[in-house]
Amino acid sequence: GNRDTLALQYLLEQMQNSTEDIRLAIMISDGVPCFGRDENPETIKNMVKTAEKMGIEVLCLFVGEEGYALDMAKVMYPGRVIHAEKNVAKQLQTHVKRIMRLKR
Repeated sequence: GNRDTLALQYLLEQMQNSTEDIRLAIMISDGVPCFGRDENPETIKNMVKTAEKMGIEVLCLFVGEEGYALDMAKVMYPGRVIHAEKNVAKQLQTHVKRIMRLKR
């Protein structure tokens, strides 16, 4: 299983003490993570909110199929999902530039 919660937790812990002006975490997700017993999509959503309060921006690079999986990714990473079948690099660049403008 792909435990997005554990991956995100590890990533945020590693970034927590970073002194960079802009801290950005990029999660690659198919929108269908394997949850632990007490986990659900709200768990990830809350982790993303907590990261934001710590000054860490979280983006989700969605690699799954449209439909339920994409909808689930949008619940877990509200307003932070990058879904592009083509020009993924351009879409990512657009989001990163937006974050940089906001942080300056």
